[in-house]
Amino acid sequence: MSEKQSIDRRQMLKEAAIHLACRNGYDRTTIKDIAQKCDVTVGTIYHYFASKEDLFKEALVDRLPRLDESLPEISKLPIEEGLVQIAMITVNGLRQRAEMVSVICSESLRNPEILCLFVSAINRLREALEKYLEDKIAAGEIGPNNVKIIFNIFFGHFFTYFFHKERLGIQNLPPLDEQYIRDSVKTLLVGWKQGGSISESEKPT
Repeated sequence: MSEKQSIDRRQMLKEAAIHLACRNGYDRTTIKDIAQKCDVTVGTIYHYFASKEDLFKEALVDRLPRLDESLPEISKLPIEEGLVQIAMITVNGLRQRAEMVSVICSESLRNPEILCLFVSAINRLREALEKYLEDKIAAGEIGPNNVKIIFNIFFGHFFTYFFHKERLGIQNLPPLDEQYIRDSVKTLLVGWKQGGSISESEKPT
């Protein structure tokens, strides 16, 4: 089997795993189910992945917004426009994976394995955005801040709003469009440009 065929088969297995989990739930999706959907043997799956958990972990990470690919160009933009672009990538990524996001959120409440996979995937986003923010602080575009707190505020704001507006369908909320994203970033930056979300013990001496 060529390298391309191997990559294609690996991708096929991940897509099948996510599709079945969205339809049946993570616990009720077995390696045998995935093998049957892809018309391969169970042994074939174990040739590519050590376990069901490893398969889902890679599939989940693949489907997160890929900030690491976009940040080199985004980093050249002023901080406000850069954060707008990051927010739009995040929101659009959530929209493209809306069903999967809903399943992960519900499964995470009762399944430690799914929670662990979700946390691992979020940490990849966290690392990328925190590095971006550290560079912007060093460049003087925002004041000294705790980048972990900024990440939690930034990601939490857009993730929660997306879930409330577009998954739960809560009425009377403004649309999660570009204008809302720009207004949100502008508001958040008011405090971050001044600095202050950093404790005395964290300040450089």
